[in-house]
Amino acid sequence: MSGPAIARLAAAAAAAATLAGGCLAPPAVVEVAPIDRAAALARLPAGAERVAVEVAPGELLRGFFVPVEPGVEGAPVVLHLLEAAASVASARSDRERATRRLADLGLASLALDWAGVGESDGRRSVAHLLRDARAMWDEAVRRAGVRT
Repeated sequence: MSGPAIARLAAAAAAAATLAGGCLAPPAVVEVAPIDRAAALARLPAGAERVAVEVAPGELLRGFFVPVEPGVEGAPVVLHLLEAAASVASARSDRERATRRLADLGLASLALDWAGVGESDGRRSVAHLLRDARAMWDEAVRRAGVRT
């Protein structure tokens, strides 16, 4: 390849990288593929339950909680903060195996979709990430039985 051809290729690659970076600059919350919430819950360990946490009047974050054992409360809780392109009900997740392993170690799991993602209410927006994360954290602390 000649010098000018390499220069044109490098310029095209730089332009493509610049354009791609401008399209989806982090942080971003993106739309996820269609989900099957009932199937996702069925793949979780026994005792898993649906969870809804209010983040604003009439706006709920939805997900699941997996206890260490059904009916056992107060275990430490692992809070799963999902990537932007995932939902708690995503079929391509390895979350079910992870929650089983954590439960075997004596750790409960909590995972909720961000606002506007999956089955959570609201509008997808990076402006909601801090608010949503705080609500998720508060729910994990509550389920762990910690008094603040």
